[in-house]
Amino acid sequence: MDKRQRYIDWVQAFIAVILFALVIRSVIFIPVQVDGHSMYPTLEDGDRGIVNRFEPHIFGYDRFDIVVFQATKDDTYVKRIIGLPGDEITYLNDELYINGEIVEEPYLNSLKQALKEGELLTDNFTLEQLYGVKTVPAKHFFVLGDNRRGSTDSRSESVGFVSMKQMRGKLAFILLPVENRQFVQ
Repeated sequence: MDKRQRYIDWVQAFIAVILFALVIRSVIFIPVQVDGHSMYPTLEDGDRGIVNRFEPHIFGYDRFDIVVFQATKDDTYVKRIIGLPGDEITYLNDELYINGEIVEEPYLNSLKQALKEGELLTDNFTLEQLYGVKTVPAKHFFVLGDNRRGSTDSRSESVGFVSMKQMRGKLAFILLPVENRQFVQ
């Protein structure tokens, strides 16, 4: 094999690797940056991570997944799925009820411990009070930020229920800053 052919082979291999990386980045994984404090203490403002677009297409979304969705034409939000399609969601005295059963939210413990006596992290509500419906609509999710006092989420009419079409994927990993590096659960 002459030098020219070896050079052509290397260029083709390099182009193939670049194309493969672009496909992986655009189809399977996409970068995201957390903007704001709505997911504190789980995520911090400025955290940079990777969104897995592929896995949800196979396995779907689960309750408490941290997801990225297209909130407006220009804005993507990072929130936690609380309600799945068909779920009845109630918040009463800082307790989450899903379909009438209390569901623990351990990721909120540090925020709840910092509250003064009698204060609520999450104001009381039902879906009926918010939207006049008893359950999360089909092909939609009810999402909340972990920092319930500082989050624009499904409790707000500007966000409302999040449709499957709005979903961009699950937050899989925080890369930067290095001290916050973690797999997201």
